[in-house]
Amino acid sequence: MFNNLSKLVVSSSDPTKVSLMLKGLAVAIAPLMMAVFGITEANYGEIVNMMVQLMSLSLTFASVAMTLYGALRKIFHGRFYHPDA
Repeated sequence: MFNNLSKLVVSSSDPTKVSLMLKGLAVAIAPLMMAVFGITEANYGEIVNMMVQLMSLSLTFASVAMTLYGALRKIFHGRFYHPDA
């Protein structure tokens, strides 16, 4: 059974790569999910806005975490410049 399954997964032109058929099926998942959940062109704007807000929020959290970590590390080490400078 696994031998037959591997024939579908492995590329026929290069056995070290995944088959184009499987890649095509993976790409087909997006429109299928859109059809199942009833996402239409009218919903695109809302989805894009939600994605932009999510990206903005996660980048804000990341920048705050990086800034706090860097400041606390400087305070913990007691130096605000490189010792060789």
